[in-house]
Amino acid sequence: MKMLIRIVNGIFLAGLLCHEATFAQDVVTIQTERPVTVYCLLKDSMKLKHVRSVPVGTTIAFVPPLRTSLYEFEDDRRETSGFYSGLSIVGVELPSSCLREEGWVASMLDVDAGPYTGIMPPLEQEEQGDERFREYYHESGRPRSSRLRPFIDKVAKRFSLSWNKRIEFERINDHPESALAHLSVSELRKWRAIYRELAAFADRTREFDLKYLYIGSYNRAEDFEQAREWSTFGEKNYGLSAMFGAWDVAVIGTAQRLGFGATPCAEFASEVIRQAYKRAGYDFTKDFKPGLHTQLVVTFDKNTWGPQSVRGLGERLAKAGWIPWDPTRIMPMTGAIAMHGEATTPGHTYIIGGADGRIIVDNAHPLGLDLRGTSKRHKTNFIPRQYLHSVFWLPPGILPQAWESEDESLMISE
Repeated sequence: MKMLIRIVNGIFLAGLLCHEATFAQDVVTIQTERPVTVYCLLKDSMKLKHVRSVPVGTTIAFVPPLRTSLYEFEDDRRETSGFYSGLSIVGVELPSSCLREEGWVASMLDVDAGPYTGIMPPLEQEEQGDERFREYYHESGRPRSSRLRPFIDKVAKRFSLSWNKRIEFERINDHPESALAHLSVSELRKWRAIYRELAAFADRTREFDLKYLYIGSYNRAEDFEQAREWSTFGEKNYGLSAMFGAWDVAVIGTAQRLGFGATPCAEFASEVIRQAYKRAGYDFTKDFKPGLHTQLVVTFDKNTWGPQSVRGLGERLAKAGWIPWDPTRIMPMTGAIAMHGEATTPGHTYIIGGADGRIIVDNAHPLGLDLRGTSKRHKTNFIPRQYLHSVFWLPPGILPQAWESEDESLMISE
């Protein structure tokens, strides 16, 4: 999209946006450079309905900042891409069957609203969890075992050789000084450097640089071209990776280019991992070794699950020596790679963005999402569908803390 243009005619756009408090300086417009599919939220079903495609050159107006949301679709298809809501389309009326407060809705893959450079402030956190959150999580962020135990038991069985590293867990509690004795100094230096980069990317409780997400050349068409170049370069030269711009490279450069733009969550997480290794100065191919079942690059071979799938990414993390942890027992650390439900495909993966797992970062919410306030952002309850932590992954040598064990029903006996 071209540079955002401020609207001068405040009276017209105030009416267009149906907001009495809207002033001219609050409203921006963009001119579409490609056809954009637009949706609306149905009043009766609270599901997203495909309405039409608007042509190149259509004016879309909105009051920033735009926030991304997820929706259920009228045709029940599954999609994990983020959507902007609250849009107005000049000259196009919203159908009467649609929720007027929600406005027009469009995929963030189609509408480039920015910003794409600069420093973002910390995510505004919720003071406490809403009713939806508390149904699945304790206020502390600890998942409710009663909701997750069937999932965790299945995940534990799949990763039985390394699940929670029980020996390390016991060392943490009984002999903290020897918890890392099995790792050399150089290994500890490596894993801590990689983890620091993961945390720097993910932490939404502090200011963060948009360069981690976007290429940011001030020209989105050029960003997209560079993203596709980095993606194809990495596919042809395994081990080479960009250092920044994970969202652009994964979502635009890889997922959209290769036809899975609606479900890019695992590819986004994979790119975050590749870039963390790169920035830390380490070769990710030493852990994610070349080979059909181990390498961290897209594959559609029918004999394996590629890392662009949740199941494939989990299998590769395990083979690379990363440690899966049980979030009902252990506090998710900022930067950890988390997975929903049975940690399989179809499913969802995302990065812990802080607050002991209560904030997440994913392809649909690259600026962060506080799970404690999902009812404000989502018209349907996506926590049980996409954000139930059943496992989170950390590099070896990164030891998270155990939850306080005041609730004995959450403990697992031998």
